[in-house]
Amino acid sequence: MNNIYRLVWSHAQSCFIAVSEITKRKGKSTLVNDKGAVRKPLYQALVVGLSFFSFSSFGYEAHGTAGEGAIAIGGGDKQPATSTGYYSTSVGPNSKAEGRLASAFGDNAKAIGDESIAVGASAYAEGGQSLSIGWKAAAFKSSSTAIGTSAMAYNEFSTAIGFSAKASDNNALAIGTLSSAEKTSAIAIGANAKAQAVHSITIGNNAISNVENGVAIGTGSVANTQAGQQPYIVSKASEEDKNRVLQTKGTGGGVSFGRNKEAGGEVIYRQLTNVAAGYYDTDAVNVAQLKSVESLISKDGNFETLVVGKGADNSLTFAGKEGLTLSDKSGNKLDLTATGIVAHDADGKEVEAKLVTLAADAGTPKTGTRFA
Repeated sequence: MNNIYRLVWSHAQSCFIAVSEITKRKGKSTLVNDKGAVRKPLYQALVVGLSFFSFSSFGYEAHGTAGEGAIAIGGGDKQPATSTGYYSTSVGPNSKAEGRLASAFGDNAKAIGDESIAVGASAYAEGGQSLSIGWKAAAFKSSSTAIGTSAMAYNEFSTAIGFSAKASDNNALAIGTLSSAEKTSAIAIGANAKAQAVHSITIGNNAISNVENGVAIGTGSVANTQAGQQPYIVSKASEEDKNRVLQTKGTGGGVSFGRNKEAGGEVIYRQLTNVAAGYYDTDAVNVAQLKSVESLISKDGNFETLVVGKGADNSLTFAGKEGLTLSDKSGNKLDLTATGIVAHDADGKEVEAKLVTLAADAGTPKTGTRFA
């Protein structure tokens, strides 16, 4: 110390304090003497103590610039923190809090929008109520969120979470390293997952959905089937059946659990397991339901049971033994009045039909080998 001050242990504060050499070591703690005048040594010590602080009713500064009710800490004289927004807070070299109630924490962090928060070196929150956390994370529009190194949320209500994740359009969501949700309400979840169309959903590493409303599920899956794809209809289907099929034509993008050859790269097929039996026309059919049809078709592709007629109330049902086929001698279509129905064995020899069932409009089904 110099000739004026020295360090003295304070019993009251349990620490060393700097005091004037010309003050008494102990005495009454009062600022005035017996004549009512301020004691000069104590006044000098008080002034020295207060000189270390700068008090203001409008803001607090520590090597920074603060506005009304704001706090700015760090950066020194060359890179001061700056809080110009009403009741804003900036902490760190060159940090800036410009919006009302904005908060910026970290070297070069910037909170521009009202009530925005930027945390991390070079983090940037521009939109109102936006949030960015991580090195160079950026949230540009209102209510956008970017979390992770270089994560980018470009539009309103968009969210990007993960290293270099990008949510480009309104309500887009990207979660995962290098994930990308590029269109309105698109969702991409997984490392390098890409949702490239409006309302598309991608779940899985390296999965892609590039059609509107498309859904890709699983690593490497690609959803590339457009809405309105023409369905397959068997060539001999009735007009009624054709119309029923056409009424169930897809109105949204396809759901993909793998990758077809049109998508390029390795083809991926996956089984869809534990599927309940379907009931409605638009339900999926499981293998158990298909097995129930197996009795209708023999192993060589011939029908064991053939339904022929004009509808449920006007039909004939023929059931032949395995290895036999039913035919009409005249080659005509079979109906309720058809005659000459025979059966052939494997060698083409005509044999007696073993089971023929006739269901008439109002009659009782009959079973036998011949009918009048």
